[in-house]
Amino acid sequence: MNIYSDFSDDLEGFQNIIGIEFENISLLIEALTHESLFCGLPSNMNIFKQKYSLRNANYQKLEFLGDAVLDLIIADHFYLNEDIEEYAKANGIKKIEGILTNVKTVLVKNESLVPVACKLNLKEHIIHGDLRNIEDVYADVIEALIGAIYRDQGFSKSKEFVNKFFDIKSALEKISDLDPKGKIQELYGENNIHYSLLEETGPDHCKQYTVGLEINGEIVSTGEGTRVKKAEAEAAQKYLYLRDKADKAINEASYPAFLAISGDNPQYAKIKPASSILLSQEKTVSPTTSIDTEELIFRKPNRSQVESMKVSNNTGELLVAWVKHKAHKNVFGMLILLSARLDTVSGASWTCELSSDIKLAIINLQLGGQNYFAVGSGPSKSQARKTAGNNILREVDLIKWLDEHYHNYTI
Repeated sequence: MNIYSDFSDDLEGFQNIIGIEFENISLLIEALTHESLFCGLPSNMNIFKQKYSLRNANYQKLEFLGDAVLDLIIADHFYLNEDIEEYAKANGIKKIEGILTNVKTVLVKNESLVPVACKLNLKEHIIHGDLRNIEDVYADVIEALIGAIYRDQGFSKSKEFVNKFFDIKSALEKISDLDPKGKIQELYGENNIHYSLLEETGPDHCKQYTVGLEINGEIVSTGEGTRVKKAEAEAAQKYLYLRDKADKAINEASYPAFLAISGDNPQYAKIKPASSILLSQEKTVSPTTSIDTEELIFRKPNRSQVESMKVSNNTGELLVAWVKHKAHKNVFGMLILLSARLDTVSGASWTCELSSDIKLAIINLQLGGQNYFAVGSGPSKSQARKTAGNNILREVDLIKWLDEHYHNYTI
């Protein structure tokens, strides 16, 4: 497309699709126009504005207006029914303002807008220059369209359009899928997460960003988007998808793995947990799989001698405080050092690959005479070990055990 293109037929067809005939067609043109059309040249922008009698050269101002109108439509919808009160009560939420915001976020998320954009055939009607990822502006254009309808025909018509193409009520059920970045922070803690800008490409009016999600200093996924925040959200969403995929694989594989490690499966040589190896001397193993039984089997690490570890002593720090401090950074690393400090703490760990993007780690921890097992997964072995370390602390209250057996013990 260029500034001299004739949009008459396209605009007529688009109005038929949305079921609204504009009195002021310049508002519709403005709502559909992306700034890339002008190739960064003010002269092109001025020619286009004059040709179609536009107040503004692109959709940005109408997008801002449409955003506010959509807020009002959503609030008006829930004012007339009790769905939002029921949702708030079921989820222990006292104030509904945040729920209204989340409903709108669900409605304008790209995955929610793709089917709407298909119904509108929006891809064929956005007026632009060299947009590579046109799907990234669907939310902006649709909000601008709502703003244009409001300016041209008022609130009732804009509400009619939203209710025709959006399901506001069902958005309540999808709120739990929001905010992947918040979910990552909840899982791993704010101090253990970092998003780094890996690449920036494209012209100024159409930038493309690639961002890496780092957990405990390791990049575990990447995301792309026309805005840094969108790229961060995609990286977080990708990692959560991999994590869910790994959890499913663990549920299918961990039980036979535990049998093999603990020696409860009579087909295989019994492995006495924590008897001959420290956590620091982990053995990476390749699981063998029986096609008939789909059984995952871990082989015992073959180290028979325990090598001593050098740890700092005479620091005067309470053991419990030291454990809390170390665990906050890396539970698995803390367990390694703890097993080297105390004769009553020992353990072993095993890792394997379930697939190219899923690694599995199992930790056996022995406190006194009790054995505990935990499993973890991740896109790398180190991440799988860290997850397993966090999970084992859900199996056993290590701080309570240490406080009972090593109260006021200093290192």
